[in-house]
Amino acid sequence: MSNKTIIGVVILGALAIIGIISIQSYWVLKTWDIKSKEFNQSVRIALRKTTEKLAEADQFEIPSKELVTQISSNYYVVNTEASIDAGNLEHFLRQELEVISLNEDFEYGIYDCSSQEMVYGNYCAFDNLNTEASKKTERLPEVDKFTYYFGVTFPNRESHLMGEMQLSILFSVLSLITILFFIYALTVILRQRRLSQMQKDFINNMTHELKTPISTIGISARVISDPDILNQPQRLAKYASIITQQNKRLENQVEKVLKSTLAEKGRIHLEKESFLLNDCLAEVIKDFDLKAKEKNGEIILTTDSRNLLSFFSKLQEM
Repeated sequence: MSNKTIIGVVILGALAIIGIISIQSYWVLKTWDIKSKEFNQSVRIALRKTTEKLAEADQFEIPSKELVTQISSNYYVVNTEASIDAGNLEHFLRQELEVISLNEDFEYGIYDCSSQEMVYGNYCAFDNLNTEASKKTERLPEVDKFTYYFGVTFPNRESHLMGEMQLSILFSVLSLITILFFIYALTVILRQRRLSQMQKDFINNMTHELKTPISTIGISARVISDPDILNQPQRLAKYASIITQQNKRLENQVEKVLKSTLAEKGRIHLEKESFLLNDCLAEVIKDFDLKAKEKNGEIILTTDSRNLLSFFSKLQEM
């Protein structure tokens, strides 16, 4: 797989992830907004019906304007412009909420004109497991623009909306799992690509490292096979030493190949160490010196920076 293909896959994957997250976020927020509006509308209907029954029971006229005012996300105030009976209020609230299948716990309070404060009514739980002591609010907020009113709050509004959004939440979780799996798969692909490139580079380098001693041993073998070499014992010893060194080098390269297989399995730890560059260059020159002499060439090692600059200047003049 080429680099362009990998880059294309990464870009398309990133765009797909961004698109999925954006669409999913918009869908969740839109669903929350719809469910919130449905909840508010249901509460307003129940409060209006409750007020109508209170007006019939307590003999007062329903205000024509600003009957139900939403103070916060879960707190509603109902303007009655007349005093009401707390017992009737709780009974009618329960009745109307059950009619619209909104069986959510609520609290209510009635504003007392004489003391000019909100008098707490009761915590009404549809679930018997809930207790008034654990859920009771100390005081409901007051509203200055009304003289006679009652307030109703729904403490569990958010949890109710979350319950209504179970399908959306399920799809969001599934989308998140899909995105995480895609990211994991993309990570595996990139890691395999990197390992493949490393393996390719290793093979290229190892091929070069193996060809050099083989070529040097071949040259030395041809020289030793010359009958006249027997009359030159020092030269014979030199080339025999070269063959021995290059054979040792081949053994080291084979050992590196074996260690590389262990490294792929995570059973080897590479350690960095410093070395003298001049000594390393001298060994390299020794390996290629025979090839150079075979072609009437010469390899020169320059370690002085001034001599090195002079050498390059001469090359440019040639």
